Amino acid sequence: MLRRLALLLFVLCVLSLPMAPVHASPAAEAQGPRLATHMMTVSLLVASTQGGSGSEPIPASVAKAIQDIKDFLPYTRYEMHDTAVLRTASLNNLRTELQGPDARYTARFQYQMGDDGRLNIHKFELTRELEPGVSSSGRSKGEGATPQPSWRDVISTAFSVNVGETIVVGTSRLNGPGKALVLVLTVLPGQ
Repeated sequence: MLRRLALLLFVLCVLSLPMAPVHASPAAEAQGPRLATHMMTVSLLVASTQGGSGSEPIPASVAKAIQDIKDFLPYTRYEMHDTAVLRTASLNNLRTELQGPDARYTARFQYQMGDDGRLNIHKFELTRELEPGVSSSGRSKGEGATPQPSWRDVISTAFSVNVGETIVVGTSRLNGPGKALVLVLTVLPGQ
């Protein structure tokens, strides 16, 4: 709980810092226009059908995105599990790791600015690291081999998002009754 609170305070501090303009050198300006960068947050939540509201506060933008889709999901409780803050430019391959309740997850995606000003997210993937030596079907890979972690696709999608918007990227049921991962992306304004 203390780790999550510290992470939330860090994100709020980063967001409150003033952004100073960056001036390119004459040599850089001669090479062509500079790509705009965007700051994004990727949040991993755990949803449950048991209990009321979560024990920790959820950022307002994430809570609003969940509220928008709440009628489509059977869950009543949402708890923030991990958040990553990313700053990048269009067409860069993004990768970040998030700690889930049961394993480590990796989010990978790439975006391109559309003519309409929306960010077009290409092939957003969330994968789950399986225990070393275990296949995606849950069977042992055999003895004598060096244990290597393997990965299982959890969410795979593509979508468009506006700057300043928070959306639920997808959900994936966890092992056990009444629980799921919820993945939320926020493209922060004012970059």
